[in-house]
Amino acid sequence: MGFESWHAQDDGEPIYVEQERRRTVYLLDDKGNVWQEDTYEGYGEFGGKDFHQLIAEMNVDEFPPPPSESSEQFEIDESLRLHGIDIMWGGLPYKSPNLVHKLDGWEWRPAAPQQHADQGFWADADDYPAPSS
Repeated sequence: MGFESWHAQDDGEPIYVEQERRRTVYLLDDKGNVWQEDTYEGYGEFGGKDFHQLIAEMNVDEFPPPPSESSEQFEIDESLRLHGIDIMWGGLPYKSPNLVHKLDGWEWRPAAPQQHADQGFWADADDYPAPSS
């Protein structure tokens, strides 16, 4: 499992893994499902749902997994997670989950969240203010 973080799509703020900067994050799919994560640890899992596996699930019609990896219920499955990573970095358009800090008024949009270059860590405390709640 790789370490990864993004910018929330509603406010552009990084999704921090550091305990003193963490905020609640919501993962949304195109079907209206929402997962809440209060303590993101940097491994792509939000409220028990893996971000990359969700990409595979959201794109199953356009990018079906190989038959040996196919699952009707999409249980937590490392092969589906890897398939989602392949879709994400494959260079073709795909449907992406959304990540937001505040759920109020947000509806899923067909845009992927921006990667956070510092992978959820505070880059330089002198350059950036503390996040607002």
